[in-house]
Amino acid sequence: MFEVVNSGAMNKAEVMEEDFETAGALCLEYRSGLRTADALHAAIARKLGFKLLTADPGLHQDYRHHRIANEVPEVRLFELKFT
Repeated sequence: MFEVVNSGAMNKAEVMEEDFETAGALCLEYRSGLRTADALHAAIARKLGFKLLTADPGLHQDYRHHRIANEVPEVRLFELKFT
């Protein structure tokens, strides 16, 4: 997934009033923990059938709660090498 981000092949999406309404509805379900900007991204991704990429395990669970496609990449901050 990071390869797509780094390739410059990202799509822009027009934000519509309905996206804000959907995001608000997602936020109303307080058990999910999804809030404001993350909810707006989720609403647009759901509408367009996109998968979201997040390194935040909590956000991953919030998206799963709402059945919004998402992926947590395997991130290696550093690798230890012993010789």
